[in-house]
Amino acid sequence: MSSRDRQTAPRVRAARGRVLQAACALFLLACPAAAGLYPADRLEAESARIAPLVRAIFRDIRAAIPEFDQSRARDLSLSVPLDGPTPLYFGTRQARSIVVIPVESVLFLEDFAALDAMFEFRGCDRGWLQSYARALGRHRTVPPPLDAFGITPEDRAGFLAADLAVRAVTASTLPFLVAHQIGHVLQSGPAPAGGSFPPSAELAADRFAMDRFAERQNRPDGLGLYFQLQAWQDPSGGGQHPLAAERMETIGRRMLQDPDLYADMRGGDRARWQLDVLAYDLIGMSRLMQGGQLAGHRDTVLDRDYPQRGMEGACPS
Repeated sequence: MSSRDRQTAPRVRAARGRVLQAACALFLLACPAAAGLYPADRLEAESARIAPLVRAIFRDIRAAIPEFDQSRARDLSLSVPLDGPTPLYFGTRQARSIVVIPVESVLFLEDFAALDAMFEFRGCDRGWLQSYARALGRHRTVPPPLDAFGITPEDRAGFLAADLAVRAVTASTLPFLVAHQIGHVLQSGPAPAGGSFPPSAELAADRFAMDRFAERQNRPDGLGLYFQLQAWQDPSGGGQHPLAAERMETIGRRMLQDPDLYADMRGGDRARWQLDVLAYDLIGMSRLMQGGQLAGHRDTVLDRDYPQRGMEGACPS
């Protein structure tokens, strides 16, 4: 990127965000906050790492598409822009059969997973994470996840639990999301007005993704956090990917009840136990999500003041 492009990129992204929000207001759409958490130079630097990873995942999943779907996958392609309309955007351009996986969305998932792991390891109140996600969903201007809680690169470096959480994102959550979007392109047709697929299309895309996972003997580890973050950001389910709790429970129940799914991995007691534990975890999180019991809302605080002064000290080392 040239020096001139670096100077103009923030203004272009800000203008794009204003256009998006104006369109949401005009058409009464439930749009989350505009993207732009990370500066353009950070996204450019991270793109050198993230874009090749996403492309490799896309190629692997595309190669695994069943033969009877190959004709529909002929025009399938991938776009990895620096950012999208929201920090949690993974989508498609249906008319052109393009799967869209922004660098910023992947980086945001990695950072949030690391943050969640640090909160859990230190025994901190995860209600703060929900508060952050809700602020993001309410169009508030918020810093990136680690910055919002005052976690410096030095704090993050060498934190094993955070490293493992990020690894789960790149090895499991991200491939699932790419496969899910490919499933939409192959099975769902154009998205309806407003950008939301019907529940049946979401579940069908999940089923396609799970089939590809099982074929590769890859478990959907880390998927629960993505659905939880999605529900925290948009509790009404009005965003692009609604029904997070229903999707989690459907995936978990299929893992328990479909004997053909992961059949090659069920030969040993340990592998069978790991799959069953993951399935029950997804179902349990779904039930807690439906009951609003995953974490306590701080909406009254968010309505009055954000960023909240205590956020940087919410999870001290």
